[in-house]
Amino acid sequence: MKKHIRGSEKDTSTKKPTEWDKAWFSWPTELQSEYITHRLLPLDEIDWRNTVLAATIPRSIGSLTNLKELTLYHCKLTGCIPPELGLLVNLTALRLDDNSLSGPIPVQLGNLTNLIYLCLDKNYLIGCIPKELGRLVNLRLLNLKANAFSGPVPGELKELEKLQMLYLNAAGIDPLIPLEIPVGSIVYNLLRSDGFR
Repeated sequence: MKKHIRGSEKDTSTKKPTEWDKAWFSWPTELQSEYITHRLLPLDEIDWRNTVLAATIPRSIGSLTNLKELTLYHCKLTGCIPPELGLLVNLTALRLDDNSLSGPIPVQLGNLTNLIYLCLDKNYLIGCIPKELGRLVNLRLLNLKANAFSGPVPGELKELEKLQMLYLNAAGIDPLIPLEIPVGSIVYNLLRSDGFR
């Protein structure tokens, strides 16, 4: 496989996926793992926004432990967010917005304590917002709008002291923000404009 794969081991980012990259999403697990070893493992950034992948996110993506940024915005992704994403502890940015992802937010995303940006908006995510997101102490932007969540906003989000932007409108959750969450001026304005109180 290696001799057929384009890309150099010196590559650390990719902003235009090859046909092999796109095919990786639908391969059997064994082939996915081999492809990761020979092509994707050195990467610290994957930005494949606006690429038609029309597939689920492979669970083997949890092996890409060098990743700092993962952007799969508007890629027609389906299925659930794999809990294995919680293994990518070096991530500072995770964008899975504007897809057709369903199911709950995995609690394992609370392990990504280096995250600065987390965008899961414009999907079909359900369930409660995990209290584990309160462990993302470096988070500055949290965008969960336009989903189908239920239940209250977890009070654990009070731990996000660096949070500057919070988008929750049309997320289907209880619009009452817990009093223990100290919302700054930017967050507060966004919440008020979205009908939260």
